[in-house]
Amino acid sequence: FYKERLQTLHDMNDASIIERFQIAEQDGLIEIMTCGLTHAYLPLLDIEQSTRMQIASSVMMHEHYFAHKPRAMFLPECGYASKLKGENSEYYLEDIILEQSINMIVLDQQHSMKFLESEHHLVKILPESLRPLSQVRLQKTYKNQSLKVLIRHKSASDKVWSEKSGYPSHSTYLDFHK
Repeated sequence: FYKERLQTLHDMNDASIIERFQIAEQDGLIEIMTCGLTHAYLPLLDIEQSTRMQIASSVMMHEHYFAHKPRAMFLPECGYASKLKGENSEYYLEDIILEQSINMIVLDQQHSMKFLESEHHLVKILPESLRPLSQVRLQKTYKNQSLKVLIRHKSASDKVWSEKSGYPSHSTYLDFHK
């Protein structure tokens, strides 16, 4: 079964999945976003340069393979904290993201942000009933850019990623979670 699927994949893609993704993106079927280079949980990195490297390097790799900068980023594990404590000072994750011309991130529905206002940014989240399709805008003043936040719907996400009800709970994958 798997050998046949692999052969089909090779036949379809001439052994280049990236090329197929490039074509699908050029045809407007998908938009490919980036992620942290090594999928590091960004709020736990305590050196600002490490956070910058994770994001800048992933943008560089995206440009290498897709010949353009990504507009969107899936934050590793949807990990977000606006103000991060670096080795010597505090810094803002949105600043680093926007510096790379990324204007959209993905966060989990259960993320702790509800309504956050400060001089640095403004966050408004739609009512929970609208969250599957919601988009939130973090207002930032970085070269007149703003950062959109797409909310990942919890129950839809759990169908895939939950260790109790998603694919990891399937007997084929159970060993991974043990």
